[in-house]
Amino acid sequence: MGVEAGVGFYLGTRGGGPESVPLIARGKQPNRAPHHHSQSSTHGDCDDGEDAAAVTLDAPWTAGSATDDRSPRGPALRQVPRDSEADSAHRALWTLSLGLVTVVVVLLEVARSTSREGGYGARGGGVFTTLGGGGGDGGGPSAAAGLAGVSLNGFLHLEEWFFSSNAYAAVDSPANVAQGTVFPPAFPTPESLGFQWASEGDLVFKMQQMHGDAATIAAFKAHRDAYLDVADLDKMRTLGYTHVRLPVTWACFFGNEDAGETIVPDPKHAHVSQVTVSRASLNGYIAKLAAAGIDVLIDMHNMPGGSSHGTYNGVFPHAPLFWDDNTLKAVGRGILREMMNWYVALPRDLQKAIGGFTLLNEPAHFMAGKKESMLLWYADAVRDYREIVASSNDRAGVPVPKLYVNLIETSGLDVHTMAGFMERTFTPAELDEWAILDLHMYLAWGYSGCSAGAGTCMWSCDADPSDIRTNILAQMRQRLLGLVDAAASAGITHTAVSEWSLATHHDSTVGCQSAAVLDAVYDAQSIAFQEAGVLSFFWGWKMPSGGAHQKFWSMEYFQSHVHSPRMTAAAVAAAGDAD
Repeated sequence: MGVEAGVGFYLGTRGGGPESVPLIARGKQPNRAPHHHSQSSTHGDCDDGEDAAAVTLDAPWTAGSATDDRSPRGPALRQVPRDSEADSAHRALWTLSLGLVTVVVVLLEVARSTSREGGYGARGGGVFTTLGGGGGDGGGPSAAAGLAGVSLNGFLHLEEWFFSSNAYAAVDSPANVAQGTVFPPAFPTPESLGFQWASEGDLVFKMQQMHGDAATIAAFKAHRDAYLDVADLDKMRTLGYTHVRLPVTWACFFGNEDAGETIVPDPKHAHVSQVTVSRASLNGYIAKLAAAGIDVLIDMHNMPGGSSHGTYNGVFPHAPLFWDDNTLKAVGRGILREMMNWYVALPRDLQKAIGGFTLLNEPAHFMAGKKESMLLWYADAVRDYREIVASSNDRAGVPVPKLYVNLIETSGLDVHTMAGFMERTFTPAELDEWAILDLHMYLAWGYSGCSAGAGTCMWSCDADPSDIRTNILAQMRQRLLGLVDAAASAGITHTAVSEWSLATHHDSTVGCQSAAVLDAVYDAQSIAFQEAGVLSFFWGWKMPSGGAHQKFWSMEYFQSHVHSPRMTAAAVAAAGDAD
């Protein structure tokens, strides 16, 4: 990777990005050509002119004037039917939307100039304090071997490589390659689906075109309803994973909250769509997790128009345009407020299951030129969280769900700058109680390992597993020390790594395959998190259509087919020795 030993990791993401950017990113980082887009659309802060122009006249988005007594929400969002309205009506609605949102943006700028809560100053609290269950009634996570939990990837947010079967092995998709080949249970084979897809938005649009709206909605509903079964929940609990991270798309909180699932087009990209999640469905999924005693971190993984580079942005292979459009940024805040008001309106038994929120996953990944715009928007979203969620729970005398402030170095920030941003944005009490500095850490794009002749890596899979374990542990300790020190300097009590994996290379056929080595990789990272007092969420729980990726990216697969069988064999051998 061209990185000196001891330097650490790449902050890459599953999405894609230049290998030359040193970072510690979320496990899947963009490919040498971003993980899910072409070189041109993935790396540059460029306009997707054709799509943008197409939607300007036909965007089914408008701002209404509805308000909510519970808290300041900003413009309410509603959908406008596309099929029966003339172009002139669309133009009028879009003009109205721009006018109303402009007023909102102006008011926000005025508000930004006034004094905020918080500021600089010494903070209290220790970095290694045990973190309780967010909105629950206390108690720390009963992590399995250093794990706070696992991510429910491929559930309410999709990435194409989760569904690549054995057709592809790259986590960071090569340019112009659509790696998604199936979408079970409705389309379990490439032949039944009939096309390949590059992102969730690409999947929905193509499925609409080939199979129709009704079949598309039915396929998504069937996939979501089948994802969480009793066996999964029982196994999570048995393994000690009492916390889950639940990635969702912006469409999860868009549309009429009383309506069923529907299809919504992306406001900037004409060939991208999403399937919403009805409130009834979402509440049912949360109730299922709550009944199993599992604490949920709601993670907003993307925004309309695309807010990061990478296939997880939902618009790949098109360029992300969120940070260039004030209307989109205002709509994004409106979507987050919908999420916050959804939480406030939940019955207390379901509220207790929500342990935390992430306002946006890896914002402005590989978009360093948008850093300042992103931080201003993020600070405003934090203010919304304070006014809607924190104030409501404070009045009720119940804990505030933890807010995982997930930032990424590929946006042009280092960990000390991230901590400084939090110090300016939160009050001392918030930094001590519910604001968490959250990073993603992956070996695959930094301290990588592969077999001799299989690729260029920093260490060999053929080395002794005990040496591999020792070296990875040293690397993790160094990186986590930097995270903890930066947090302490800003008075931040809690830290987290909400994505990590067992992958030692971004190509799952090149990374280390040996069970003994994977055990060492698992042990080293788990021990490091536990020693540092850093919460961690493994990416992810299961990936049955992931082919070669399962061994490295599915904790369910690792525990069932790699780790546990080896432990069982070791126990049998030990018993034989004893005899």
